[in-house]
Amino acid sequence: MTFSRICLLPFASLSLFFAIGCTQSTSPTTSNSQERPALVPASATGAATVVSAAIGPAEPALNTPLALTLADNGKTVNLANHKSITIILTGNATTGFRWDVTKVTGPALQKVGDVQYNSYNTATPVAGTPGTFVATFKPVAPGTTTIDMGYARPFENGVPPSRVFTVTVVVDKVPQ
Repeated sequence: MTFSRICLLPFASLSLFFAIGCTQSTSPTTSNSQERPALVPASATGAATVVSAAIGPAEPALNTPLALTLADNGKTVNLANHKSITIILTGNATTGFRWDVTKVTGPALQKVGDVQYNSYNTATPVAGTPGTFVATFKPVAPGTTTIDMGYARPFENGVPPSRVFTVTVVVDKVPQ
């Protein structure tokens, strides 16, 4: 099945929308997170029907956790309308290494519980099986907080972490 991209042009004085077929075609399996074109099936006569006019990145759902990963290392992020921050870092607890929060600087966030380890595909960690370490923080006041985490073996005193993660979080308002 062929899909055609539809462009919408607003007719300002009458607030009407006219659908004008574009020359570019896109397969239904094409994915681009930066663009969300309206895709419609083209009929045998070339006529098209508008299915959706939404273009642009999707807005984050209100009051959902903001998930951060190693890709966010060194960045400054805004909490916006998220109810909490979840930092999800890959690692392997069976090697003795673990991600721990080493420092929290600033008044905006508070750590919720301990860092949790989730092994991939198993209920109980199996030697050599990697997983994720999850740290959760909730906003408690407007402001800026920097979170530092280190990947180290807790029994090796005086040895610096083999990896570090730092993120700065800006909280404009505390979500209700």
